[in-house]
Amino acid sequence: MDVARILRAVGQALFLAINFFLAVFLWLTVKQDRSISGTLPRGWPHFFRVKPDHGAVDAANRDMSVPRRLDPILIVLFAAWPPLIIRGIFGLLQALIPQINYAHPDAYVGFNDFTKTFIVCENLLAVLPEWTACCLLCATIFTRRTIAGKATGAQESEGTIRSEPRNKHETI
Repeated sequence: MDVARILRAVGQALFLAINFFLAVFLWLTVKQDRSISGTLPRGWPHFFRVKPDHGAVDAANRDMSVPRRLDPILIVLFAAWPPLIIRGIFGLLQALIPQINYAHPDAYVGFNDFTKTFIVCENLLAVLPEWTACCLLCATIFTRRTIAGKATGAQESEGTIRSEPRNKHETI
């Protein structure tokens, strides 16, 4: 039982660490996107750059007098982060506190019944955040700029996507 608790705690701690890294990378993405000098500010180490001048290429074309809007996918990721953190913290607590650990006898009233505390905590701090984050992350499909199967005007003019078959035997 102790090995299982340790492994669960380590797994939940890794999940929590990944979510903290997600927050850092979301913050860096917004900071880089709103930078006047381009997507990567000058002076950043080469590790973050593809080429020495990477990030300065699009800086000349930016109109910084108007505040840039966040990409809708970033907004959804920001909204999905708090439920993931709640779930991670609760998962770590489940590994450490016997009354809310479903693998521990203290979480049960009888042979098959959970305690009311366990049921309330599990539903509010585990199931609800998981489903909320899941629905938000699935909603990123609605934030795409192009719809699958439909060409943009540039693609049609370049001829990269055909709307009619070349001959009567070809299907699109």
